[in-house]
Amino acid sequence: MKKIIIIALAICVSSVMAWAEENERGKMRDVVDRVELLRTMRLSEEIGLNEERAMKFHSIMKKHREARKKIMKGIRELSRDMEQALEGKKDEGKIKDILDKVEKLLEERCRADEGFRKELKEFLSLEEQARLVVAMPKIEHEIREMAISHREGHHPPPPLPPPEGPPNP
Repeated sequence: MKKIIIIALAICVSSVMAWAEENERGKMRDVVDRVELLRTMRLSEEIGLNEERAMKFHSIMKKHREARKKIMKGIRELSRDMEQALEGKKDEGKIKDILDKVEKLLEERCRADEGFRKELKEFLSLEEQARLVVAMPKIEHEIREMAISHREGHHPPPPLPPPEGPPNP
């Protein structure tokens, strides 16, 4: 009976820990999504887009971010593989294979970036493109400062927009 209670308790504890870990990852994803939405909203504002065009801009940004995220995940996985390949006896064939895969992913990232820029050029006017070039570093700096300030506990986190999309003006 005592063993059954101990096993049941262990299962409960591990279930709670797994749930807490998943919950924490979910919160982090939510924060990242909200920061991305904030970034897009601020850029839309700086560029001077109306609500309809801001939604399309958000869609373009989100599509690019998701494509890039997938590529970067692959690069991180290959980086871990490379770490293992470099430990102990080094298999040059395996190392070359991993490097080739990384190079293909980097080329894919360049193509994705080019496609993103092309899509933005087709969507934004020349003046809006120029405003984006000016606004992007400024907004990236603002977001970085907010994150640092929040992490250091100097200020409460800024209010973020709801996750469902930009508000109606």
